[in-house]
Amino acid sequence: MARPNQTIRASNRGGTERLQWPSGQFPHGIQFIFKDYDYKEFVAGSKIGNLSDGSQTTQWNTAATRRIPEKGAFTLELPFPSTLTDSTGVQISSFERGFIEEFLTGQAVDLVDDPVAAAKKMANLISNAAGGAVSGDFGEADFGKNADMVKRLIGTLGTSVLGALGMGEKSIGAAIGSVSNPLTTLHFSGVDLRNFSFSWSLYPANEQEAQDIKGIVNKVKSKILPQVQGLSASALGEASAATAGSLSRAYLKYPSVVFINLLGVDESHYPRFKACMCKGIDINYGDNGGAPVIAQGGVPMGINISMSFAELEIQTAEDYGAALLDSQDIQVAELVTPPEETTQSANSAGG
Repeated sequence: MARPNQTIRASNRGGTERLQWPSGQFPHGIQFIFKDYDYKEFVAGSKIGNLSDGSQTTQWNTAATRRIPEKGAFTLELPFPSTLTDSTGVQISSFERGFIEEFLTGQAVDLVDDPVAAAKKMANLISNAAGGAVSGDFGEADFGKNADMVKRLIGTLGTSVLGALGMGEKSIGAAIGSVSNPLTTLHFSGVDLRNFSFSWSLYPANEQEAQDIKGIVNKVKSKILPQVQGLSASALGEASAATAGSLSRAYLKYPSVVFINLLGVDESHYPRFKACMCKGIDINYGDNGGAPVIAQGGVPMGINISMSFAELEIQTAEDYGAALLDSQDIQVAELVTPPEETTQSANSAGG
């Protein structure tokens, strides 16, 4: 995003409050635009692929269309942060399928034409021949080419019965000479929300810049913290004095949503940000862990500011140029009575 030409330390133009530090121009920076939270706009109405740049042909809005200061927003501009990293993670975990699942879904249905009858037959074999799990002798049951698989299946299922008698799965495995293959594989369950952390060391050059830093800290905190929202006692009838106090702080309004722009750089070479919320701000008045140094006038000689953010929505492949998949067609039953049926019903009732 191009760097604004004008130098602005603190202003209010068009209803948009802007703070900048330091007061002089700097070639590269980062911009934070704080907007009031709106579920319909930032969550439910979010567009797939909104990280793609405007040069691509796409029906989706780009992030740039939402990262523009507007009336009522607060904009903060700071120098480029000391670190800038982009971490993308997906949620992958291992799980064991178990051959019983594979057998029941891939083989058991083929044993007989009636799966329910097959399940009952297996249940009876397990309950009546649990002791035979060790020897592998299950009587005259004929499962054809699947006989050996069925014996192992029943032997495995029978461990729950034999376990109650003090014989564990390891003992049964040693007796049979085999153990269940856990068929371990991976399960994909989602995508991690991206998190970002930025930090700056700010040293005021004069009294005005010290005041600017204080104003920035206070303003950011007022945007990332929730506002108290009360209930009107008049709407609920007469409330006791004790109840009225709790009603006045019944709810917490969502804090602001933050849009992040990198200034003075080619953004295509850097991370692009979706709508975020600020998770926290840390102020170190000692700067880098040292003892606080007091400057003339009793203000800090310098402070270290760290802010962390989390995006409101996950990334998907469409954000990086992948084509949008075709939608799956869902047949939905007609819930509205056709006009002709409504007319016939009315006529019948009138007759």
